[in-house]
Amino acid sequence: MASIPSSPLRRASALALVLVLCGCDLPRDPAGSTERIVGGTLRIGVVDAPGWTDAAARTGAEADAVRRFAATLGARPVWRAGSESQLMHALQIADVDLVVGAIAADSPWDRRVGMSRPFPAKRYAAADAEVFVPAHVWAVQPGENRFLLRVEAFLEQDRQAAR
Repeated sequence: MASIPSSPLRRASALALVLVLCGCDLPRDPAGSTERIVGGTLRIGVVDAPGWTDAAARTGAEADAVRRFAATLGARPVWRAGSESQLMHALQIADVDLVVGAIAADSPWDRRVGMSRPFPAKRYAAADAEVFVPAHVWAVQPGENRFLLRVEAFLEQDRQAAR
């Protein structure tokens, strides 16, 4: 096998390519979600999931976490209740920025929207009954990778703070 000659020009070109890639604006939000949300409005789709989210009252563990997340962005949360299917469609057409409500980590929507890393499965007591919530995720608009990274960073900090 013949070796590829290494010339100063080839090395300089490779170094220039690395520097350009390091300086680029990645990850990106093609629809500009992060820039629009920071200091503005976070549009949240909320699926009713007893104990985690009460869609009508906008309460529960996940709803509280979303409020904390919105505060880190300086954003005002605006809630929209609906079924998982309705809200995932709204997410796909950018009518909401985030969907929460014990969305299964193995949801069939995972190929059509952005999904956070899963929350671990959990059992807890709620209103005279024990509730089990399997591993679940938060969903964001497809392709909005910068916003997804903000969600991921918040969730990791929130998990660490809860320990």
